[in-house]
Amino acid sequence: MKSYNVLGISSGGGVSLFPFKDHLVGNIEPRAIFHTPKNVQWEQNFGKIPLWRNFKDGTTALRGKRIHLIISSPDCGSGSILRYSRAKKLASIRGNASLDYFFAGINHFKPDFFYFENLPAISKSLPDEEFNKLVNGYNVIRHICSVAKWGNSQISRKRLIIIGISKDIPLDGVKKFFKLPQEVDHKTCYELYGDLDKWDEIPGTKEVNWLEGIVKMGHAREIALESISIYAGKKMLIRDIRKAWQTTLAKSRRWLVTDRKFTTAPGVYRNRKNDYPNTARKANRQFDHNGQMLTPRQLARIQGVPDEFKIYIDPAGRDKLNYWINKGRALVTKTPPMEISAWLKRKLDKIFAP
Repeated sequence: MKSYNVLGISSGGGVSLFPFKDHLVGNIEPRAIFHTPKNVQWEQNFGKIPLWRNFKDGTTALRGKRIHLIISSPDCGSGSILRYSRAKKLASIRGNASLDYFFAGINHFKPDFFYFENLPAISKSLPDEEFNKLVNGYNVIRHICSVAKWGNSQISRKRLIIIGISKDIPLDGVKKFFKLPQEVDHKTCYELYGDLDKWDEIPGTKEVNWLEGIVKMGHAREIALESISIYAGKKMLIRDIRKAWQTTLAKSRRWLVTDRKFTTAPGVYRNRKNDYPNTARKANRQFDHNGQMLTPRQLARIQGVPDEFKIYIDPAGRDKLNYWINKGRALVTKTPPMEISAWLKRKLDKIFAP
């Protein structure tokens, strides 16, 4: 296989980049949520491959380097359905650093291909015509559909995937590689992460549970006696939430509400054993079949992320456990499912075959 160089720009903590690890030259990521002290989260998966916080550092380090593919998944929160449910309007994402970095990177590096992922609603703030002008040296292929088309099990997760092909490359020769794939068999929640139950029931000391289940697997949970806001104005102990899922809400998928005008709490759901998973989010108000909050590793499994992708939990950081749990959840959910970039890599390998 012929070598090619891949650069991440606003590509999160590396989920989309992981299949391209052998081709990766770095990631320019301005968002603090994907950075950890001493870059420990990044380095355990990518070693010494650079992670830059700003565009200038990245472009300076890569001066003269040929980039064949840019992978990007900029912020989409301002155009998300969750934001709409709260603010009752969609905000513009223009001026967002993570999006600006993407366009600047295309203009600066002029790669052969780019892969851009976002919510379909981004077109409200950035119409297709404007996007095309900003990447006017490229032919673009758009797919707007459920990620299930790539084999991920989140039937409800709908995304926009844009593949850019340099106009210097004959379109007829490569367009066929980026056709929308066919749906394949999908997995239920229990098939995806049911085996992780053993870490919640592991015999022996709590120390063993911590070292093996939490640190090794990234399968960490908040302490049961902590409280969270199950919805605005309603706080509950995690222990009591789990009990409710196991008793009064045993057959429910959504959290039922009796003291508000709405009947189910927005964004609060449970993945039942034999259902396909709901759309994974970084929030802590999504639960598994046992009524426990989904851990970073469970969310990773939903997102098609293999266990070889490490989710860092500081073994000495019990006092900051929630910090690492929240970092882990964001790491694996604020990104496209890995099946999409794995599909893209298979296509690039064929294109760059000797």
